Amino acid sequence: MKRPPSDSNTPPFEKTANKKPRNAQVQTRSEAVVGIKMAIIHRRHPDVKLDQTQVDMIQVKLLIDVDANPQGETQPQFLYSKFALGIFWITCANESSKVWLMRTVSGLGELWEGAELTVVDSKDLPKRPRVIVRIPGTYEVTTVMTRLRIQNPELNTTDWSVMSHKVNEKEQTLALSIDPNAFKVLTRSNFKAFWGLGRVIFRTLKDEKRKPEDESTAG
Repeated sequence: MKRPPSDSNTPPFEKTANKKPRNAQVQTRSEAVVGIKMAIIHRRHPDVKLDQTQVDMIQVKLLIDVDANPQGETQPQFLYSKFALGIFWITCANESSKVWLMRTVSGLGELWEGAELTVVDSKDLPKRPRVIVRIPGTYEVTTVMTRLRIQNPELNTTDWSVMSHKVNEKEQTLALSIDPNAFKVLTRSNFKAFWGLGRVIFRTLKDEKRKPEDESTAG
């Protein structure tokens, strides 16, 4: 009895040859290069973000250093890079390239006024705590930050950023982005800080329902 003709013009043995063994497909996926995703950011990110001009300057310097890397040493290799949301993302092909990138960025110096660059792993991208505080009086913001720092030495207010500032006749309310260490200090003090002849009370932006006990404040 004759075998019925195949629906395809491809001979049966060629079909079999074109199929990859299942275990070979798994191996290909497992060997795919994922890379190490790194973020070049300003030290005070996310309060201070990079712009396109600054990223262009960083890129030029990195390329100069890539070309100048001595022969015979392990050469830096990267999979791709992009600029988005104030971050210069670079994916390193291997661990040695990550080390090279961190060392090189730390040695770039002040590419522009106020440039304070750092490199972090994508999973370690900083997220600064945000708080609100009500200050009696209508002092200048610099005066507020200075007084808080003087009376509370553990609070490094020079590393704080003002996100919003509302003033009325008797008081002012500041929304602040603060460093993680200051947040720990405030947590230990039940979110109270010395101010003038009394204390002021902070609350976190993530906990709008927080109702700290009332305490008199002095200017």
